[in-house]
Formats: sequence, C-alpha cells, structure tokens
Amino acid sequence: NLGVSADRIKTVSYGEERPLDPGHNEEAWAKNRRCEFKIQ
Repeated sequence: NLGVSADRIKTVSYGEERPLDPGHNEEAWAKNRRCEFKIQ
C-alpha cells in the first residue's frame, strides 16, 4: 500500500469517454486501454 490508505485510492477508466488516441486501429485501442489512479 506504500503508506496510502485504501479508502483514498480510486481507479477510473476513461478509454471510451476520454481517448488519448482517436484512431480506429489496434495501436490507438492499446493506448486507450488504460486506468488512472486518483489519490484523494
């Protein structure tokens, strides 16, 4: 946990809502297949 309480960590997936790459190919889809971690 590296000293961060579990109730302060949130995982958010934005692949469809906020794509990093607007392309329609495997490379673009791989870039958009991600999670972001928010520490509150």
